[in-house]
Amino acid sequence: SKSTGGIQAVIQNLVKGLKKFVDIHIITIDYDRDMDPIIEPDITLHYLPSSKGLNRLSLYYPERKWIRNTLRQINPDLVHVHGTDVYGYAVRNVRYPVLLTVHGILSQEGKIDEPSLGFWVRQFNKVKYSFNTFFERNTLKAVKHIVVISPYVEEMIRSYTSARMYHIDNPVDEVFFQLKDKTVPNRLLFVGMIRTRKGILNLLKAVHLIQKNIPDIQLNIVGKVFEPEYYKLLQDYIEDNNLGANVIFKGRISDKELYREFEECVAIILPSIEESSPMVVEQAMAAGKPVVATRVGGIPFLVEDRKSGILVEYGDISGLAEAITSVLRNPEVAREMGRRGQEIATTRFELSAIVDKTKKVYQEVIFNSNA
Repeated sequence: SKSTGGIQAVIQNLVKGLKKFVDIHIITIDYDRDMDPIIEPDITLHYLPSSKGLNRLSLYYPERKWIRNTLRQINPDLVHVHGTDVYGYAVRNVRYPVLLTVHGILSQEGKIDEPSLGFWVRQFNKVKYSFNTFFERNTLKAVKHIVVISPYVEEMIRSYTSARMYHIDNPVDEVFFQLKDKTVPNRLLFVGMIRTRKGILNLLKAVHLIQKNIPDIQLNIVGKVFEPEYYKLLQDYIEDNNLGANVIFKGRISDKELYREFEECVAIILPSIEESSPMVVEQAMAAGKPVVATRVGGIPFLVEDRKSGILVEYGDISGLAEAITSVLRNPEVAREMGRRGQEIATTRFELSAIVDKTKKVYQEVIFNSNA
């Protein structure tokens, strides 16, 4: 009922388009044990609350066993697995044709470090990502067919796999193309999980600089708290710098609420350290909103700098503040950037076109597996 990230949004959109043509079963793990699924009559959902305790040390053996047992019950013509983590590792040697979509580069994410976090938190994060890197390397080595959502992804995984690669952009829900422009002056929007990788602390520092000249600047932050320690760091910064009236954490919100946030913002801000092909950027483009983002990973393959948005170097706080200020103070320029972004989105991210490409890849993978 409430998406927790871009991967879930991608899968929801694909299912929406593909269910007209194929019989779909969804297999997923409820890591937080708070899933509130929407049951649709034409989709079969299988979900398992994640085991607790030292599940990483067992490489999530109970979850992997359940996934494989569920697959045997379904006996599918094809398994489309999203992500190189536990899901990819669980199906790497199954007897069914497997198509893997790589959404993020886990080994790159594992290199991220926030010095402001405590020593033990940072050590735990390193251990956690060492497991993720293990899953990623073994998954890439085993699979034979991979969907890459960005040239950046192909570049990063090319040396770890001999799989055939298919280039398919993420699909964006049609609703985003139909949103109205209800812009509220000086309103900014961040959408994403609250975690170190998203670079939100830098964004708060930029807002602090901007607030001196634009006192009524407002940043709405939408997303699930993925790293509580990092969230506390953000809250402390807001309190120490009197930004309580300028920064609002919205948490996880419904789709209807999310659409309103897109309609009312001047721009979408994404100050990440690492990204592959972020869904929020594609949604912003579809909605006709300019993007201010860091020049990292696959973002430059989405945003045309100074045409559909503005790109800045990660860590350049003053540069980020200047870019945001430019968008806020030049509304016509911002609207023109949004129009250009929507033009690009129409040619790349419309659901029907992505569904057609995906169907053709399914047919090819099944044919090659049966040949």
